[in-house]
Amino acid sequence: MERAFAELVRRFHERYDIVVVASDLASDLRPLVEWRRAPAPRRPAALRFLVFYALGALRLRPVRPGLVHTLGAIVPNRADVATVQFCHAGYRDAAEVGLD
Repeated sequence: MERAFAELVRRFHERYDIVVVASDLASDLRPLVEWRRAPAPRRPAALRFLVFYALGALRLRPVRPGLVHTLGAIVPNRADVATVQFCHAGYRDAAEVGLD
């Protein structure tokens, strides 16, 4: 997910103003965007998700974008585009293990 996100920023930052709501952001991407940090604990994953869900929503709320694109992380705000990545091979392998 991070690689896909970084590519989007690198390819579009010159043509569009990009606001990023994220817990962390690679240092090379920070000068290319407006970063609205939503700090969340790394572990446990369930707590990270819940904290980001709430803080991410609050950080996104005052932004008046032309387009909201979510990549992986979910917020309760309205989104125009949501990219969800899924590893079919990993799912298949996990499903086969479960059949034993």
